[in-house]
Amino acid sequence: MQPHREVRFDEDVTHLIRPELKNALSLLLQAHETAFRLSLPKWEFALEVHSIKEAGLNNNDLRYLICQGMTEHRVEITRRGARQRSFELPPGMSIDARSCFVLADERVQLVQKMISDGPTVMDASRSSPQRGPHAAIPFWDCHHRELRVGEILAKRFRQPAKNQEAILNAFQEEGWPPRIDNPIAAAVSTDAIERLHDAVKRLNHQINPVIRFFSDGQGRGVTWKQRAAQ
Repeated sequence: MQPHREVRFDEDVTHLIRPELKNALSLLLQAHETAFRLSLPKWEFALEVHSIKEAGLNNNDLRYLICQGMTEHRVEITRRGARQRSFELPPGMSIDARSCFVLADERVQLVQKMISDGPTVMDASRSSPQRGPHAAIPFWDCHHRELRVGEILAKRFRQPAKNQEAILNAFQEEGWPPRIDNPIAAAVSTDAIERLHDAVKRLNHQINPVIRFFSDGQGRGVTWKQRAAQ
């Protein structure tokens, strides 16, 4: 039997990595860079497993990234009310609902190159029809209360806006999927529909109108798309 030969990502073959892996690595890189920019531990921005799966990966894909040294894997054990997130090492290669991931420090430059070589957003089969293959993934900075799309500042909050921020927090936590459930109210009611509609309307009042939000008309969810270039 041939001895097992570990395969590592190589700069000459990064263009062969399928789009779903690039999508996930893009999200991990975004989290890594945000932690660096805010001078916070990278594990404070660890991505939950469900966020990465939104990019199109399954458990074996995640194990693949771990084995290749691209990501670090921990299980979150943060207690309610804790000021910082806490983690412990997982048992072997087990992945469950509490699994979280960060980009390995030594792989940051390689991932940056991989992403620059091709599209990094979810492919058309998993996104809304208006979402182009080269669209930038929005980023909601809850600390500075700023919404950006790429380098463009779309919206900045100077006053509390609980409902609008709840929507942006939900999108950011889930990795900006095409649709999220209504995060404002657990139960759908006339009041919930009106509050969601109002929050979405206000979200669309932007410094630079580069992203547009939509409610589904039933108070159940929110979608988004980038605005066409003027």
